[in-house]
Amino acid sequence: MSRFAVLFGTCLLGTALAMAAPAPKKLTISPLDLQPKANRKLADSLHDYKDAKNDLAGLKKGKHSFNGISFEVGDKLIELGSKKVADSPEKVEGIAVGRMVEKIHFLHSTGYKESAEEVVGKYVIHYEIGGNEEIDIVYGKDVYDWWTEACTPNVTRGKMVWEGKNEATTRFNTTTQLFLMSWTNPHPRRKVTQIDFVSSQTDSAPFCVAITVEAK
Repeated sequence: MSRFAVLFGTCLLGTALAMAAPAPKKLTISPLDLQPKANRKLADSLHDYKDAKNDLAGLKKGKHSFNGISFEVGDKLIELGSKKVADSPEKVEGIAVGRMVEKIHFLHSTGYKESAEEVVGKYVIHYEIGGNEEIDIVYGKDVYDWWTEACTPNVTRGKMVWEGKNEATTRFNTTTQLFLMSWTNPHPRRKVTQIDFVSSQTDSAPFCVAITVEAK
């Protein structure tokens, strides 16, 4: 058999195998419903300057795309307490998931400053067959205070994806900000039942606006 015939046959075989191989499944993006666990409306004033409408009302309810990730923003968010926020819970448990997931994306921020590298909170991922994974929220890596400052560097692991204004920030010539944090599940074939959102009880009070999961 000639060299040409061998090469031609190899090419045909490779083409046939490529055509027969199933296309990789696209990940399905599914926003989670935070509203059963949420405790603050977007229009509620948070932290200081409550008389001046220090809120997230500028973030409209409904579907949003941040850095290519689809989120569903509801009427309310989950705010946790801290040393400076005594009227919110230390943790909120049981955010329902009920599926196997490849990735989880969090749209969140935090109120009040903290030292760089300080863990201000965490998400606890629970699996149906037992066990869990903890995802630390690190100040300077994943979030900064939700009031922007010109001298603050970018987060090193997350990404600032939304910037807005309210009556209080306008008074001080600044803006509000939300961050995207993404996590890859090390156990994608294990069903995730729920997510707990936990504060470290530092000065900084983390809050979560939306969560989206990706699954095959």
